[in-house]
Amino acid sequence: MKKLFLAGSLAGIVLGALLMPACVTPHSVQFDHAAQAEQKVAAGCPASITDRDGNRYGTVLIGEQCWLAENLRVMHYRDGSLIPEEHWAVIDEHKYGRLYRWAAVTNPAGLCPTGWVVPSDVEFQQLELAVGMPGEAVKQTGWRGTGDESRALKQFDVSREWTEQTRGQVNRSGFSALPAGGSSWVTTADGLYGDFWTRTEHSSERAWYRSLTWWSMHPSRDRIRRVHVDKGLGTSVRCLLKT
Repeated sequence: MKKLFLAGSLAGIVLGALLMPACVTPHSVQFDHAAQAEQKVAAGCPASITDRDGNRYGTVLIGEQCWLAENLRVMHYRDGSLIPEEHWAVIDEHKYGRLYRWAAVTNPAGLCPTGWVVPSDVEFQQLELAVGMPGEAVKQTGWRGTGDESRALKQFDVSREWTEQTRGQVNRSGFSALPAGGSSWVTTADGLYGDFWTRTEHSSERAWYRSLTWWSMHPSRDRIRRVHVDKGLGTSVRCLLKT
C-alpha cells in the first residue's frame, strides 16, 4: 500500500545547517534512572515495558505519573492487528521511534501496551505542572511557560551561551524528548521540532498536541506549545501508565 504521507530526514539536515549558527552548542544529559528505582516501585511504575512487537522501553516517574522514556515504535495494535501503513511514518525509527496519525492513536484495537494509554490533554498538563509550569499557563494555547519546563523535558538542548544553571535544567525530568519532527501530506523536517499527540479531540478534524523546538533562533525555543492540529499529521507518541 502506498504511503499517504512522508517523513523527511534530508529536509531536517538541510534546514538545520541553514538555521543553526556555528556558534550554537548542544548540551546532552542522560538521566540517571537508577536513582529513582525505589520511587518507581513505591508508585507501581515498572522499570521497563514491552509492546506487542517485543520492543522494550524504559520508563520514568515524573511527579505522580509513570511515562515511557522513549517514543513508541510499535507496528501492531495491542490486539495483534497490523497498523495500516497510511497511519504511520518513519524518519529514523531507531533514534526517534515512529510517527503516528491520530487515527492510530485512538483506534479501539489499542496503540499502547496493555495498561498504558496515550495521554489526554489534561494528563499532559499534569506533566507540565510537575516540571514547574505555572498553573495559570497550562490551559493557555500557543507557546507557554517560563523556559525551564521545555529544557526539563529535552534529552539535549542547544544554546549560544550556556550557564551552569541552564545546563542543570536539561532533561532533569528524564522525559528525554528528541526532535523527531513530524509528517504530513508533504515531507517535513526532523532535527528542529519534537511533537507529541494527546488523545483529546478538539473537533472532528483536529486534536490537541504538544510541540517543543530545538531551533536556536526560534523566539519561543524554551517553551512548550499547546495547540490543536489536523488529525492527518504524523507525530511522536509517548504512552502513560493508566491509573
